[in-house]
Amino acid sequence: MRILFTKNDKFWSKVLMWTFEEPVSHLALEFDNLNLVIESSSHGVKIKRSSYFIDKNIPQMILNIPCSYDEEVNVFNCVMNYLEGEKYDFNAYFWLGLLGFRRKFFGIPLPDRNIMQSVDGYLCTEILFPITSFLYNNGYDLYDIDLSIMTPHGLYLKMIEKYTIDKNKIA
Repeated sequence: MRILFTKNDKFWSKVLMWTFEEPVSHLALEFDNLNLVIESSSHGVKIKRSSYFIDKNIPQMILNIPCSYDEEVNVFNCVMNYLEGEKYDFNAYFWLGLLGFRRKFFGIPLPDRNIMQSVDGYLCTEILFPITSFLYNNGYDLYDIDLSIMTPHGLYLKMIEKYTIDKNKIA
């Protein structure tokens, strides 16, 4: 299993990277053994074939999470049972964008939480929420992080900063 931190040529991807001055705009979970990707984008939480996703998105950073086939299937099912069919959180996205502009132009840091986060919509970073304990058991402690206020690159930096097992797993 891999956590992909990606960019693409779409307008909103470029706006997000420019606003936050970061090299990526998106996060997705890739299940190697299943040849599938789960992502939350403007169309909601979706499953895509890995090859299709990679054709449209360029991975810039990858976190490898070693797991057996059975573990990968369990993680996939956990994420889908929790998020399947859920919509994208546009309010949280645009609020985060507004906060990004404030940071870019006025130097105002991001708050610790996204006050516009909805309970029934998900940003791409929030697809990790259902597997927080699995990630913790694999060295990534996300328990004290509000995933709705994190950009994909900000989350990547937080994850490698807080990584507790083996730095060699970071690609």
